[in-house]
Amino acid sequence: MVVPSAILVISISLSLIDLATTRNILRIAGGDKTSIYKYPHSLFLKLDCGVYPRCGASVLTQDILLTAATCFVNCKKPFNDKVMEVSMGDDYEELGQVRKIIDFILHEKHTGAKLANDIALGKVDRPMRFGDSLQRIILMKTPPFYNSAFVAGWGSLNDKEEPSKYLKHMRQHLVNTEDCHKVFGPNRIAEGTFCMEDENSRAFEGDTGAALVVNDYIQIGLVSWGHMKKSYSKIIYTNISYHFDWIKENARNLYCRES
Repeated sequence: MVVPSAILVISISLSLIDLATTRNILRIAGGDKTSIYKYPHSLFLKLDCGVYPRCGASVLTQDILLTAATCFVNCKKPFNDKVMEVSMGDDYEELGQVRKIIDFILHEKHTGAKLANDIALGKVDRPMRFGDSLQRIILMKTPPFYNSAFVAGWGSLNDKEEPSKYLKHMRQHLVNTEDCHKVFGPNRIAEGTFCMEDENSRAFEGDTGAALVVNDYIQIGLVSWGHMKKSYSKIIYTNISYHFDWIKENARNLYCRES
């Protein structure tokens, strides 16, 4: 296990930040029903501004969420006539606290061809209320190494795109990069990503942006994309430690700028 060298612990105030498929949008199919108390960082995004109406995300601070750029790629200001909401703190997708998303930042080098730099930050209209069922995630520049991790989301029950109303989770196992190149092609997997899988379940449409975690609260990745025709089980994740500095800088910028 690698000893952590830097931890991004962002508290209520961002002034403390230094302390611390044919379609590629995905949902979890299979997996097991779980509790928000095990994954209190999990958020459900409802976006009426593009082809991806459902996404996952995680709590970075009381005001900022972390997700995939793919989720916001077709969203443009003004948002007045659009539904851009985030639900939190409950197993059921649309219960618990609800906030409006009033601003976001996409990675400036996000590209659709490889889904490179598939990462984004969103800002809510008022602070989230933390408690046992809602807590921020921890990010680390050098996280501990594990061969497996967990991802949770409001995923599909099957490949017919029937969405789950309740939070589900599944274990993911690390896949050798060369094996993923053989499946998806040598030019499809971008720098700053990694590949994981589970033989009995997978992320389907709707869970892009959901957090991949170890030790229950350390986020090491977020769901980016997959391709069912090439592999049922293998999923590409955006590497959080690779984007650690980008997250740190842009979380501050998003929090401070007028929305």
